[in-house]
Amino acid sequence: MNNGRETILRLLSEGKITIEEAEELLDATSGGKHTDAPFEPQKPFKHKFDYQYKHKTDNQNQTGQDQGFNFDFHFPWDEPDWKWPWEQEGWQWPWDAHRGSQEEPSIFHVEEDSQLIVKCGDGNLSIQQGDDEENVRIDSVDDETHCELSEDHKTVYVSSDDSDLAIQIPPRIISIQVSIDDGNVKISDVKSDVVLKLDDGNASISGVNGKIQASLDDGHIVLNDIISDEVALKVDDGSISINLNQPVSEGSFNMKAEDGRISLFLPPDSRCQITATAEDGMIRHDFQNLTAEILDEREGYLEAKLNGGGADFNLSIEDGEIVIRS
Repeated sequence: MNNGRETILRLLSEGKITIEEAEELLDATSGGKHTDAPFEPQKPFKHKFDYQYKHKTDNQNQTGQDQGFNFDFHFPWDEPDWKWPWEQEGWQWPWDAHRGSQEEPSIFHVEEDSQLIVKCGDGNLSIQQGDDEENVRIDSVDDETHCELSEDHKTVYVSSDDSDLAIQIPPRIISIQVSIDDGNVKISDVKSDVVLKLDDGNASISGVNGKIQASLDDGHIVLNDIISDEVALKVDDGSISINLNQPVSEGSFNMKAEDGRISLFLPPDSRCQITATAEDGMIRHDFQNLTAEILDEREGYLEAKLNGGGADFNLSIEDGEIVIRS
């Protein structure tokens, strides 16, 4: 990757430019080749990171015409009996039992294989790896922000209604679970699995070395320079952008949007298989310039292998466009 493109993607991941502005800049730096295309109470809450996609086995009509590829996401919160810890009957925040007994500290010593659980109302959230190898640090200007460590020192709970939060975590945090109503989320340079549910706002995830699962109602998800072999992303109204700086050869990457755009940037020496569907829109790619095998291409559908295949990419959009570039 040249310095110009790296700078553009960094600015995008930091939220300093919009996705549309990044696309225009990338078009300009590439010589204008694509100017028309955007480019429990007693024990810590445990979350099962699980999603799946599936091929429809009955995707043929009576005439035998192939109706295309479909897949479904199964996020934890899609299950009827799934609940966040604070939604479970009888559950209470740790500080509710002794509210006012002492000022909650902002630094917590955690054991290996610990988790961070965050619930926010309105506000911006930043989570990044800190210099401390053992402690979690939580900074907030709001007195209504509450945080506490479980008795076994393996779960840090954070709750805030309307404030901005900055959290630094050590490598021993292996799971991050975030629920937020309205605001922007930035998660960077962590070695943790990430589970994120956001109603309205934008999510920027970069340098993450773990599984990533995120869903948004309205907003944009940007992934940049991740080291992950399991990704599931869903947006109702907005966009998904994945910029992979390092070649990928294994894993499962699933992206689904209702209305908006999906943009995928792959290093040309990646080994992967891509399946893309656009129910009411278009699919654009630059595979003609790469070592790619087009297995099936027609209106609203693309199936291709890059460098013989490897990682599995599945992209689906109902109304909008899918752009795949290298």
